[in-house]
Amino acid sequence: MPKPMTREEFQVYLDCFNRKDFDGILSYFSDKCVLHYMTEWGPGKPVYDSLNGKQGFRDSYGWVYENFEEKLRLGAYMSTEDSIFIELYTSFTAKKDVTFRAGTLKKGETFYCNQYVDYDLDENGKYIRIRIAQFDSQDYPDGRFYEVK
Repeated sequence: MPKPMTREEFQVYLDCFNRKDFDGILSYFSDKCVLHYMTEWGPGKPVYDSLNGKQGFRDSYGWVYENFEEKLRLGAYMSTEDSIFIELYTSFTAKKDVTFRAGTLKKGETFYCNQYVDYDLDENGKYIRIRIAQFDSQDYPDGRFYEVK
């Protein structure tokens, strides 16, 4: 097993994410990676979906990047040899009027959310399973955690 990833090493991954560097992002993924996430954030029972493999991630996030300027900030961070658990502060700023799983945003509006993400690692230290849980949405985000305009 590889050694636990440090917070600083993980931040390099987030930096790739924030600059939309697909090759950099996917270099952390196992070829068999599965990402589980919520598709419905409104009232009622949450609905989940999965992205399978690197291409599934690339296809889904192509749409996200086309419609939003997404920024991730790292909160709590814990790592072992075979898993990473983090708290993320995420903002989605609409590049155009768009409807997505959290509602409808007009161009320039921002949706803020707090997420917990659990990464299971394979024997090579690559992400094999990612589970994203929505914790909270922020109408008035705290500037310590979000890039507030």
